[in-house]
Amino acid sequence: MSTIQIRFEDVPVSEANVKAEELRDAILDASHEVEVNISKDNKATMDFGSTLVLLLGAPAAVAVAKGIADYLRRAGGTVTISADGSIETKNISGNDVASIAKALTQRK
Repeated sequence: MSTIQIRFEDVPVSEANVKAEELRDAILDASHEVEVNISKDNKATMDFGSTLVLLLGAPAAVAVAKGIADYLRRAGGTVTISADGSIETKNISGNDVASIAKALTQRK
């Protein structure tokens, strides 16, 4: 199982909160073999959280990547995906499912 963090880039926190909830729903629609939680980057703020934390195995990665890409194509914007807390892939848009899948399956 991999732990993946997804953050929206260049978006105000209030908008990132909404996008995080929408993307969580899109990921869960794409695959039920993933656990998705929303986390706060800064515990001192009043927001609900804008970072998605995914726990998934390799079989779910392709379905989840497609769900993320479909969401980003609809909603716009870019995300940063961190795999297992160390490998980051930045500026991912909805145009490249392969880059998303690669970021989801990278290991330390």
